[in-house]
Amino acid sequence: MSKLVNLEELKLEYNQLSGTIEFSMFASLKHLTMLQIRRNNLTVLTTISDNTTLPKFKYLALGDCNLSEFPEFLRSQDELIYLHLGRNKIQGQIPKWLGDIGHKTLSILILRNNFFTGFEQSWELSLLTKLQWLELDSNKLEGQLPIPSPSLVGYSISNNFLTGEILPSLCNLRSLGFLDLSYNKLSGKFPNCLGDFSDSLLVLNLSNNFFRGRVPQVFRDESSLRMIDLSHNQLEGQLPRSLTNCRKMEILDMSYNRISDKFPFWLANLPKLQVLILRSNQFVGSIRSPDTMLEFHKLQIIDLSYNNFTGILASEFFQTLRSMRFSDLKEFAYMQTIHTFQLPIYSRDFTYRYEINLANKGVYMKYWQIPNVIAAIDLSSNTLQGDIPQSIGTLEMVNALNLSNNHLSGGIPSVLGNLANLESLDLSQNMLSGEIPQNLTQLTFLAYFNVSHNQLVGPIPQGKQFNTFDNSSYEGNSGLYMEHSPKKPECSEAPPQHPNLPKHQGFNNILTKDNEWIAVVIGYGSGLVVGVVAGLRVSSRVPEWFVKTFGRRQGNQRRGVVRGVRH
Repeated sequence: MSKLVNLEELKLEYNQLSGTIEFSMFASLKHLTMLQIRRNNLTVLTTISDNTTLPKFKYLALGDCNLSEFPEFLRSQDELIYLHLGRNKIQGQIPKWLGDIGHKTLSILILRNNFFTGFEQSWELSLLTKLQWLELDSNKLEGQLPIPSPSLVGYSISNNFLTGEILPSLCNLRSLGFLDLSYNKLSGKFPNCLGDFSDSLLVLNLSNNFFRGRVPQVFRDESSLRMIDLSHNQLEGQLPRSLTNCRKMEILDMSYNRISDKFPFWLANLPKLQVLILRSNQFVGSIRSPDTMLEFHKLQIIDLSYNNFTGILASEFFQTLRSMRFSDLKEFAYMQTIHTFQLPIYSRDFTYRYEINLANKGVYMKYWQIPNVIAAIDLSSNTLQGDIPQSIGTLEMVNALNLSNNHLSGGIPSVLGNLANLESLDLSQNMLSGEIPQNLTQLTFLAYFNVSHNQLVGPIPQGKQFNTFDNSSYEGNSGLYMEHSPKKPECSEAPPQHPNLPKHQGFNNILTKDNEWIAVVIGYGSGLVVGVVAGLRVSSRVPEWFVKTFGRRQGNQRRGVVRGVRH
């Protein structure tokens, strides 16, 4: 390589290169301005002798290079535009001289997934006056939120140990398109000035902090917001009606707060809303649309569990879920937002893939990516009454349905057999009676089924998927039995009272997946559940993680790194 004296760009990222290399090997390449060797299995030794002169880099990516200290040779790299040192083992403080060498040119700085604790001599990020994109996720940063230069477009500093309130100087960042402050210990009220960014801001993630008070009416007309995640805070009051100005909104997650309101059917005015998660709040009243013509045109995931909804489970509600009745999707994709930076001689795409928390049976999970082919309804742990409406049989795209822990009565409607894509069905802990419809055996993708603790009678369906379910799916129904078993009844445990499950499960129950998904094939006969494999061939069927989310019990694991930006 040393003979390639005119080489200007060297890109070796995302390969399987291994071994140890001396960074000084690039000293002979005097014209080299771009070097990208991240995402390999290399160990890069960055100690340079005093008499070695390196080329002036403009684009340098040394992520995943097993660096243990901030490279000293960068002191002389005063022409850097792009610097990526993420996913290393660098400890200590971010050196002050970085602000000196980068203040004129540095546009993109990625230091995530290291062990940084702060900034040497408390130097201020605002010194980097040209900075547009900054990632400091998953470090050990403490103290107040650092405020970068007003030029910033993307700022992600999630999964650190930041404390205190957001400083008013954040309001000077009028160009912000992405703001992720999640998984810190920030407190105080929701910053009013964030509404001033709504014409430029695409992603707002303040989840898993200690923000309190009401969410103010700050979202302006023609808002550009596509994702708002304020989950796991201490917010209260009603949902701000100014959210109707966010006509580009795709995901709204307000779960695990203290929001007290009625069901927000007015959100149906958001034509692009795909995910609505209101789990574990204080919503009250019936889930009934005041307007029979109202429809959620694109809503695919709705989680209203662990609230105080009451009344009859209205047929009209299921009729509003237009996208669950039929699909107009053309191809598989993940729900995400992409921003492209046009830098000198180089463009760079930054992808913010949306993440969601979905939970059931006391299990709380974080999923890194949301395929656009899935659909799920979770109305569990409320006080809904009456029969399960026949209109539920029109939701042919639904993959997961959870109506457990309510006061539903009547029979299990046979129209559930129409839900050909159904993988998870949980009707447990209600007051359902009658027999289990035999046509449910035709649901060949059904991988989780739970009707325990009801008042069901008659034979348990047999064949196909039903041969894979154990007795726990049926316990607490004294009248259920296996048709060809000499022992009747089969499931005679007394049904327990509806448990008062905890509203807030805590962070230690989060199940995480690092950036890779595992292919899973389960089922019986032709009924296969195929998990999604990131970066490989994917199935148009819902991945198996929905089964885990909506029923299958999992062991708790330690809280992992939480990120939204992938590139």
